[in-house]
Amino acid sequence: MLRNKFKPYKALAIIASLIFASVFAPPAEAKKKKKDKTQEVIESPVPAEEIEVAVEEIGFDPDSLFFADVDPDAIRKEALGAILPNYREWHTAMLNGKLRLQGLPISPSIKIFMQKGQKISISVRASIMGEVARIDLSGDSILAVNKMKRTYCLESIGNLRYDYPGLINDIQSLLLGRVVILQVGELTADNSEALDYTAGDPYDENSYWYLDFPKNRTETDDFTYRYTITSAGEISKMLVALAAGEHDYALNLDYTYSSRNRDMDITFCKDDTPKFSTRIAFDAVEWEAKPLSPIELTSKFTQLGIKDFIRSFKF
Repeated sequence: MLRNKFKPYKALAIIASLIFASVFAPPAEAKKKKKDKTQEVIESPVPAEEIEVAVEEIGFDPDSLFFADVDPDAIRKEALGAILPNYREWHTAMLNGKLRLQGLPISPSIKIFMQKGQKISISVRASIMGEVARIDLSGDSILAVNKMKRTYCLESIGNLRYDYPGLINDIQSLLLGRVVILQVGELTADNSEALDYTAGDPYDENSYWYLDFPKNRTETDDFTYRYTITSAGEISKMLVALAAGEHDYALNLDYTYSSRNRDMDITFCKDDTPKFSTRIAFDAVEWEAKPLSPIELTSKFTQLGIKDFIRSFKF
């Protein structure tokens, strides 16, 4: 058990702050709601009163077709049967993509190298300029470098990793679009009972199942998260919600898929107000990839604290 149950969330917040230091952008415009199409109403030739009497006589409840009791364990097994075959074993992986940022005229490219459970290296590159930012998360520290301003930030996360030893593994799994049970690990058949499983809309392939933590969640729970799973067993959405003191925080990850490519929209909100958001458009995963070249810090680079480092990315 954690000595402080909010520390895993703080770990993700610190890492997210460094990784997305340059993407504090105005909240995305709300999607325009589609106008409801009017539907032609066809009157039944049989009066409603007669239908109700017939239903009572035969003891049939039409709602039972949609709200019949379903064995929760059967739902869990069905969901696992769709999800787990997507999770191949791996040792190293490379994600290549583009950052889609509001307010920027260009879309920087991004490379994310991962050594399973050991390291995450992120390189951000701009056309002509080459590599402009770099982040290395390994061991008990995170190093972030702003090459344009020749500044860097080196933060220890030793205490956080003591409380959350699987932190790197869980971040890697989320980047790969896999279900993670925080402090437990990537979803497997053995740990699957840590979540609640609910059948979604059978007519919507993007919300076939819902996976919730904690089990039997209530409105009074101050830390919750939910995965929305597609009919193909892929995450379409993850929502993490935290109530801390007088404020509510939410982290939204939205995944969309096309062919072998995958987009991930990341939004962090405080009290329902987006604080930063970005989209990463990923190409297909390159498995068993080679690591990025090491970071070279010369005497020309200046070390900054995390707050000053984040400010250094603002133009």
